[in-house]
Amino acid sequence: MSVAMAKAGINKADALPWIDLPPGMGGATPLSASKHSYFGTVVLQPGDAFPFHRHPNQAETIYIVKGTVEAWYEKERVDMKAGDTMFAPANTVHAFYNTSDKSMLMLVMLSPLVRTTDEDWELADGWGWEMVDVSEEAPWNDLR
Repeated sequence: MSVAMAKAGINKADALPWIDLPPGMGGATPLSASKHSYFGTVVLQPGDAFPFHRHPNQAETIYIVKGTVEAWYEKERVDMKAGDTMFAPANTVHAFYNTSDKSMLMLVMLSPLVRTTDEDWELADGWGWEMVDVSEEAPWNDLR
């Protein structure tokens, strides 16, 4: 999914690219990205989720802008709302499930980007996210 990134300088909202993420994972708008980091938005519609996963070599920071989301940090479950944040160091299992009847919006920073050949997670020029789905593994498959 190599996409155009927001350019350096001022970017108007209507000119920013939209990325359709894999089915059930919503969509994203990259606000800035380089091989060093990704900063952008993720929108989860009702029923969308990022099931239990980890980023082996990337830290992730989440800031909830609008709506609510069932969030997991390892085995801790929290309902996050606007203004709440989560920081997940590299290799930390975490998850987000939109169990509400409204869309939710979060800011995401992932750093550093890594070399990838996975089309679902490539952002630009071979750089992107790495995401290891652990939702079918114990103990994560028994938590919800």
